[in-house]
Amino acid sequence: MMLSVQVKNARGEVLRKIAADPGFEPVLLGVDAAVHPHLAVLDPYGDTVFNYLQVKRLLLELDTYGPTSGVPEAFLEELRQLCRLVLDGTHRFLWFIGS
Repeated sequence: MMLSVQVKNARGEVLRKIAADPGFEPVLLGVDAAVHPHLAVLDPYGDTVFNYLQVKRLLLELDTYGPTSGVPEAFLEELRQLCRLVLDGTHRFLWFIGS
């Protein structure tokens, strides 16, 4: 699986994008949906879109997911930056594009 992560506005314009770390596979690695409900819905083969309310909660999940996941902190920080970009404006969405 190779995810890309994008911030798009309501017109579908990509404001910023990154490639996910190859080790970032929360669903395929069996992330606990009770603890990380937003990470547990990332579709590794399709698209998953979060609005600003979901992004706020995703940021909280990343703080607890990161230390136990084995995913490099550098990637998780890039993902947090994309989350903050969504929250810094209006009509912005965080897209996880699966393959």
